[in-house]
Amino acid sequence: MAAGEEAEARELRARARRQLTACPDPGFLRGWAKAEDAGDPGPASPADGFDELSERELAVLRLLSSRLSLREIGNELYVSLNTIKTHTRNLYAKLRVGSRQQAVIRARELGLLGHPRGARRSHTTK
Repeated sequence: MAAGEEAEARELRARARRQLTACPDPGFLRGWAKAEDAGDPGPASPADGFDELSERELAVLRLLSSRLSLREIGNELYVSLNTIKTHTRNLYAKLRVGSRQQAVIRARELGLLGHPRGARRSHTTK
């Protein structure tokens, strides 16, 4: 890479870092920025195998485990159906799944829905 291109690349990285810092929820881009800073060519992946979820994504995830439709989830959270679809798409990407059912299963495996890893619910009553 020529000296002029290196300087331009440094400036672009600096601008990207400033924008990520200003972003309230940069999602998976945070991992890429950390990887770039560390000199790693690929995106960084968290130890648990999923990208950090925002509070809103966690709220949507909890409701995905119910029988509510996406429209009903939107009504519960006072957001539009399109917003719920966007959160759902982001959840699938972050959890590395392709469906609502897979997202719920993965979230339970990771303990994100109140069921810690390996724990089973008891069906006995007292």
